[in-house]
Amino acid sequence: MIYPKILVISNNCFSKSDSNGRTLGNFFRNWDKNKLAQFFINKSIPNYEVCEKYFCITDAQALKAVFGKRPNGTVENFKEYTTISSNPIPIKKHKRNALTMMIRNFVWNTNAWKRSGFDKWVEDFAPEAILLQAGDSAFMFRLARKIASKYGIPLFIYNSEGYYFKNFDYFKSKGIYHLLYPLFYRNFRREFKRTQKTASYTFYICDELKNAYDKEFGGKSIVLYTATFLKPFDTAPHNNGFVTSYLGNLGVGRHEGLIEIANTLQKISPDYFLDIYGKIPNDTVKIAFDNCVGIKYHGLIPYGEVIRVMENSDLLVHTESFSEFYKEDLKFAFSTKIADCLACGRCFLLYSPDNIASFKYLNLNKLAYTVSSKKELEKTLRSIINNSENKQKYISNALKAVDEKHNLKKNSKIFSDIIVETVGFQN
Repeated sequence: MIYPKILVISNNCFSKSDSNGRTLGNFFRNWDKNKLAQFFINKSIPNYEVCEKYFCITDAQALKAVFGKRPNGTVENFKEYTTISSNPIPIKKHKRNALTMMIRNFVWNTNAWKRSGFDKWVEDFAPEAILLQAGDSAFMFRLARKIASKYGIPLFIYNSEGYYFKNFDYFKSKGIYHLLYPLFYRNFRREFKRTQKTASYTFYICDELKNAYDKEFGGKSIVLYTATFLKPFDTAPHNNGFVTSYLGNLGVGRHEGLIEIANTLQKISPDYFLDIYGKIPNDTVKIAFDNCVGIKYHGLIPYGEVIRVMENSDLLVHTESFSEFYKEDLKFAFSTKIADCLACGRCFLLYSPDNIASFKYLNLNKLAYTVSSKKELEKTLRSIINNSENKQKYISNALKAVDEKHNLKKNSKIFSDIIVETVGFQN
């Protein structure tokens, strides 16, 4: 296959440690590295096995460029660092609200950051297609659209978010920041619409998201679920007792559901705990975990260690918040770790509202235990611990779904075929 040269524009780089970076990199599993380049804005450790041409400008660099400081867009070679650690580079995050996002958008749209040599870097690469990973930054949509137009090349979008439909302040701001949200939202939707209408093809993470956007825009699109390379573990968990584990993001209200799971396990038996792995986002979550007897918090661990923990777990759990805000905010949520949980051959439980996209997918296809109430949670956990006969049925269904919808080889081929065919047709 003759691969076209693709410029990928995204928040995060191809990565071994970041879930979004792994998901994006899996699409290009068999791509020619010389035909791939990536521009990203969140400083992290690039995966050089996927791509070797990187260009990074951070928000801080873009802001300093407005005041005359020329940014350096070349990416440091982290190859030596990656032999020591696979953890992400710590990033100082600033408060997100409508005002800061609009200021950020203005700063990037001044193009002062382009004194870094970005245009020359793109010109030297001579892309034949653009892939944009959609987020909530209007300037990224504008940038991708402008480059595609300048070079007369097709634009592809990978979308795993429902930001376009969030007509409520998902930053949860107050005062003037909250009052400015409609202005931010209107500007974002305008750039989104302009870019979406020029896209040759859009890839979505789940059916719920595809259906919503197709109804709004139409166009060519397909669902490509997050793929995984994991296979069922050969042996049973090597531990004494029943081990329940959560691995992943601890933000967006998930700590509340995790505490309920831990408390329910303790109610069943004081010997049952919930092992949690991930980065605590704030003091509120830390205090809540410290005050929960049923939680054993282990901190953030590298992806390789994540796999080892999964192998030694009897039950893997995931949860989403039951608050009215998050039920709306996360209705299109589809965690990238679900594919790994389905593929590894371990029992998997999702505790979340039943309107969430991942709940609908797992429940409809009978791929995991799906629980949407506290009363049901205790009954289900007792059943799992007592070796419910349904356990193997769910695992079997999950493995079939992985082969059909989360298969790394199949999904990357579907992705590659669409890109190659579209670029060839438009050329």
